[in-house]
Amino acid sequence: MSKQDTRAKPARRQYTTEFKDDLVQRCLQPGASVSRIALDNGINANVLFRWRREQLRSNGLATEHA
Repeated sequence: MSKQDTRAKPARRQYTTEFKDDLVQRCLQPGASVSRIALDNGINANVLFRWRREQLRSNGLATEHA
């Protein structure tokens, strides 16, 4: 017989729009390190890269690579 894991999954973290916008703006500064900013703020760098990409696309500033 197998044991069933009855523990609830932890809730997904939610961040305010202001927090996201602040970090994205920091990432857009010349010489800024997205990975360092993410690490300093306790989030995964991939999450911050996604926020940055989404904001740039919504502002029409992102370039598409073929």
